[in-house]
Amino acid sequence: RIDKPTADAFLLANHLQGSPSAKYKYGLFLPSRYYRVLKNTDLLDLTATELLVAVATFGSTKKYYRANEIAKSGELIRVASLAHFSVVGGFEKLLKKYIEEVAPDDIMTYVDADWSDGKTYSERGFELIEKISSTEFWVNPLTFERIAAKREAMPEGWLKVWNTGSWKV
Repeated sequence: RIDKPTADAFLLANHLQGSPSAKYKYGLFLPSRYYRVLKNTDLLDLTATELLVAVATFGSTKKYYRANEIAKSGELIRVASLAHFSVVGGFEKLLKKYIEEVAPDDIMTYVDADWSDGKTYSERGFELIEKISSTEFWVNPLTFERIAAKREAMPEGWLKVWNTGSWKV
């Protein structure tokens, strides 16, 4: 488990959608004895005893009825690896730790259809629940800051854009 400041800093630097609120935060660390396997280390602090290479965050579990029994459902909110790196098996390790600690009956998440077809999740046992329609956003063309469109007027100089929706898995 990692603390909120550590998760926030990592996700702000390595995930397009930044860091959300989350009850459970997990980090995957690479010990310094394995730094020899890394390439593109110019921006890394190789004096540290370990390097945070992946983070996953999960929301509070929710209870609901399924087949006349109460089920405990977890939600994966964010998962990211260190920018410009692939962490083979990292997602599975973070997911396994969450399952060991929280023991949910199932886990769901939303997959942004702009960036993924959901295959990574289906390969790990997630099943498609539904396709969520596109969402309207306002984007600042200078900073690329993105905010959800509201009923109020669009901020001056911002652009209206739509994503391609998401998959609930």
